[in-house]
Amino acid sequence: MTGRLLFWPAFATLLAVAAAGLSTDGLFSSSIWTPDGLKRMLWFVALYGCWAVLGGWLFPRWFTRITLAAAFIHTVAVLGLKPVAGVLYFLASAWALGSFAAPGMLGMLAGVAAYSLVIGIAVHFPVNYPEVYLGVMAVPLVLRRDWLQPGEAQVPRRGEFAAWALLAGILVMHLLMVLKPEAGADALAMHLAIPASVEMHHQSTFDFRHTRWALMPMNANWAFTAVHLLGGEAATRLFNLSMLFATLALLEGLLRRMVSRPVSLLLTALFASSPIVQLVTGTLLVENYWAAMSVAAFAGLVCYRETGEIRQAYLAACFLGTSLATKYGAFAFVVPAVIALAWEIRCRRAWRRAPAVAALLVLFGSTPYLRAWFVSGNPVFPFFNQIFRSPHFDSTGPFADPRFHEPLTLSTLYSLTFHTSRHYEGQNGGWGFHYLFFVPLALLILPRRGIPQVESAALGISLTYFVLTLAGQSNVRYLYPVLPLFMILAAGVIRAAGEWGAMRRRALIAAATGIFFLNVYFQPASGWTHGDFDVYTQDMAPVRSLIGHLNREHGGEPVVFLETAQTAGLRGRAYTASWHHSAFHNALSAAGSVKAAARMLAGMSVRHVVAPSDLKLVSLPAARLLLQVDSEPELEYMGWRVYRLGGARSKPMPVLSAGEYDDMDPAVEYEGQWAGDLQFVEPVNGSVTYSAQPQALFRVRFRGGALTYVYTKSANRGIAGVFIDGTSHGTIDQYSGATQWRQRTRFDGLGEGVHTMEVRVTGRSNPAATGAFVDLDQLIIR
Repeated sequence: MTGRLLFWPAFATLLAVAAAGLSTDGLFSSSIWTPDGLKRMLWFVALYGCWAVLGGWLFPRWFTRITLAAAFIHTVAVLGLKPVAGVLYFLASAWALGSFAAPGMLGMLAGVAAYSLVIGIAVHFPVNYPEVYLGVMAVPLVLRRDWLQPGEAQVPRRGEFAAWALLAGILVMHLLMVLKPEAGADALAMHLAIPASVEMHHQSTFDFRHTRWALMPMNANWAFTAVHLLGGEAATRLFNLSMLFATLALLEGLLRRMVSRPVSLLLTALFASSPIVQLVTGTLLVENYWAAMSVAAFAGLVCYRETGEIRQAYLAACFLGTSLATKYGAFAFVVPAVIALAWEIRCRRAWRRAPAVAALLVLFGSTPYLRAWFVSGNPVFPFFNQIFRSPHFDSTGPFADPRFHEPLTLSTLYSLTFHTSRHYEGQNGGWGFHYLFFVPLALLILPRRGIPQVESAALGISLTYFVLTLAGQSNVRYLYPVLPLFMILAAGVIRAAGEWGAMRRRALIAAATGIFFLNVYFQPASGWTHGDFDVYTQDMAPVRSLIGHLNREHGGEPVVFLETAQTAGLRGRAYTASWHHSAFHNALSAAGSVKAAARMLAGMSVRHVVAPSDLKLVSLPAARLLLQVDSEPELEYMGWRVYRLGGARSKPMPVLSAGEYDDMDPAVEYEGQWAGDLQFVEPVNGSVTYSAQPQALFRVRFRGGALTYVYTKSANRGIAGVFIDGTSHGTIDQYSGATQWRQRTRFDGLGEGVHTMEVRVTGRSNPAATGAFVDLDQLIIR
């Protein structure tokens, strides 16, 4: 069956699937907006719509420039001139530097890539001062004074203007999110912490033996460092937005080769409206930088295919290398792109140029891997350490995020669209709805016709990347660099439909426009910080206020952070009970007792701990009890506290009266290596504490004649020994082939008075069990 005959059945089926998904999965009933945030968004849409209609009618030639001027004035009014000037200076210098290699946006990104490469080396030396960066970046501006040639404003046609108005509107929405202070978890743990630390110390001070991500590819973070030195935190967020602009400019240029200007602008706006774009733009993540370099590499590959100009192959190699030096996941993009580039070199018999292409790829891409190999013995430290076996990290198993491992199936696109929360830290609908519509159409239609060069390259690279990435880990954020290529496939579908009749083309354009507005409504579904729309409250990142206090009162001192890794801006060394500082986390977990934990922190000169005000939320038992018995609050803000250690007298173990006590209750005393888990909803209060260390135990003193022990039966559970007042009360086999939550064992007839109960990990288990874990969910005293 030809694509022409398949079109209408496929079109109708995909619309029906989308309607069914929206209806049955209850996306519109989810709380993605606060009531006030939804009102603000609707007011913005109404006011902007009026402005677009008025501007398009009265002065279409000047609409774009007036809109940009208004956005610029608003940005300066909110942030001040310094962040804006810092970003513009860096981009202008990059544009001037890159103009030696290529004109326009490709040249600017080539300059950014070159600066990232150099800064990645410079950060290891104490030379990173604003004055140094200002001076170095002035050189290209002086040498290349003709790097920018402004164009003339043209009067757009009606369809073109409407599509441009949609694109400008969604970009203004992203800008409003960027003007907020940073509140993202990954940004405050890493992407903002890196440039802030370099600004404080004038070089990178992160040690991979302490901070596990210190050897990861960081090209985006080195660019963030440059603009942070020039303009501060706000400048890094604006630069992140500028990388989105660069991606959109390249994408629109590629689309314009295939479809008319109105359609290319509409598809560019459709990509920009993806809620996940707001996730990586409204918080400081590396995906916009990564996507810009990946799309630039694709553009260089396409240009080389079409023109045979070897300079384009060189540029593609530089951008592919820069992408590799930004994120490990870039290998899934680089491998098919390099194969395509090598094929083009072969077809053009340009083998003499191949060594130079390979050298540029290695130059721009190998630095972080060579450094990691040299200092740790693992070029991708800490990943794949079971293969490379660096002595500085656990080599018994793979280092991977355990949360997102959905299998790759035929329903994956549907799951990514309507069950997005299974694939990253966001809400359902946070990926975007147009991929479910256009990608299947492309797979049905494009292979049944002669595929032009742009579509064939996009189809091969995007599908390879999609499969390789999801086969490794189903985190939808890692798909971001290939999403622009999906829009090229959408353009191919529209072009094919136009050849078969105007009605098919109009139907696709109408569907794209409708999905655009659906995406706009679901913008906050990308995360949890933008539901108020253009309003920022300290609730989003309250720990930042505590860090300001620590810097003022105890500047330079080490601080421990529990249940958060948001350490950006701290002047002293930060320790987090997370994978970021896994050696510290493992040591604190193994401390076992309050005394051991106190000795460990004292030996590290730690006097302050940042943790939740409610100690039941502290998952490490020894740390939780230490804060209860040997600390006092120094400052509290929005559910978080700075605890000063050693400020309170040790308290005797409390005697519990009749009632229900959770595993996280500070009155429960743990000895040995126990871990708290807050990821399940089935246990009482959503928490369970467990251990597999033989002779580890938990203890509680209580007054009453009966006690009920609540625990979990599961495939990895072992045998627990129970002692009351020093006398054995038997064992409990917690093994079960199927997980059984909130299982109970009651001990009664204990008599009045005070009793002490201990539950010990025996280390023994049922032969069918996969582990010997013993857990505590709740204790009930009667």
